[in-house]
Parts: sequence; structure tokens; C-alpha cells
Amino acid sequence: MVKFDSKNFFISAFSLLVGITVFGQGVCTQFSYYYANINYPASGTQTDIYAVSLEGTDAVLTPIVEDLDLSVHLAFNEGSQLLYLVSTGNGDIRTLDPITGIVSDPIPVDQNIGGVTTTTFSAEGDLLVGSSNGTIYIVDLNTNPYELSVFSEGNDISGGDITFDAEGNLYLASKPQGKFYNVIPGFENPLLGNVDGQVTGMATLEGGDGVIVSSRTNDQFLTYDIDGVTPIGAYDAKLV
Repeated sequence: MVKFDSKNFFISAFSLLVGITVFGQGVCTQFSYYYANINYPASGTQTDIYAVSLEGTDAVLTPIVEDLDLSVHLAFNEGSQLLYLVSTGNGDIRTLDPITGIVSDPIPVDQNIGGVTTTTFSAEGDLLVGSSNGTIYIVDLNTNPYELSVFSEGNDISGGDITFDAEGNLYLASKPQGKFYNVIPGFENPLLGNVDGQVTGMATLEGGDGVIVSSRTNDQFLTYDIDGVTPIGAYDAKLV
């Protein structure tokens, strides 16, 4: 990737960052992260999707696909090795091969769930999608159109993202205050602390006991310990 030295470039790009996801390979020694960045050219909405590798104090960004003509949130399926791209507008789902850059045709969901702002996969391979209506859905990927069932209702979903830790606990980060919740279906979600108030994406760190967060007002990826939601560090975004 070409390194951009202009700080203004990253402020502009990250102001529309919409998702970050993570997966591990082998014996948990190789981790990759991905994020999607929305642009608004005169022709409409476009999304660029990047792989992110953490190298020293840098988050190095490698383009996978650019100028995708829609707005999406993304989650990685370790079983199929594909990224799932969920339309923020209506919940339609496409897949993206991060190696070849090939994007599939969309498959609709059986309900209109506009306002999608959060997505993640569980360790069991279930795709979860959160809408601004406060509901987190499970997507049945064995159906067409994809059938949705309710995982949890009444959640504080306003931007932000969701991710599972190594023990299978689901966490939700929400704008505008960066509130960080443990999502417990059927109960009031415990508020554990706060991450960056303009959080737009979140993934679990390699060890499973922390999260990495993207922010719309920051040219860094920020990391937090889940226990106490305390800051760990930051990675400077670098395009090469």
C-alpha cells in the first residue's frame, strides 16, 4: 500500500468508517482484521474494504475492493473464509472473497431491517446483525431469502458494533457516548464502561480479552481491555 502522510486524509476516511471484523488462523498466531469505509461521491454511496494488519504501532491497510456501489457492514466467516457484507439500507447480504476480491450477487433477508449498524459471527458460525430498531437478529444462512430470528431486543444500537469474546460473550459498543455493554438476551444489558464515543467498528483482539475499535473522529485504531474497559493502546492507520 502507498503510505499517505496527510493527516487530513485519514480524518476524512475514518469519519465514515463503518465496520471492523477479525478472524484467526492456525493456532491463533495469525490474525487479520478488516474494515469498510463509506464514501459519498457525486454518483452516490461507495464502500472501500481493506485488510488491516497490526505491525508495531501501525495498523497497515491493504485494499481488497474499492468503490463498491453500496453501504455495508461486514463480518468474517472463518468456516467459509468469506467476508459477509450486510447492506445498511435493507439488510441484503453479499459475500466477498478477501483473496480474489470477488463479490457475490445479493441475497435478500425476509424482513426489511434498515439501519443495520452492527454485524458479527459467533464461534458456532451464526451471523448476527443489529439494527437501529434495537434488535439483534440471527441470520439463517441456509435459506433463501435469508430468514431472520430475534436474538436480543431492546438494545442501545446507535452506530457502533458488536463482537464476541473468546468465551462466547457478546459485547455492544454504541454511539454517541461509547457505552460498552454485555448483551444478555432477555435481560437488561449490563453497562461495563465506555470506549471512544464515536465508535464505528469493533472486533475482538487476538487474545480474546480485549477489543479493537475504530472511531469516526480518529485516525487510529484504539484498543481496550474488556475487564474494566480500560484503554490499552492505539495503532496509527497507514495506507500502503
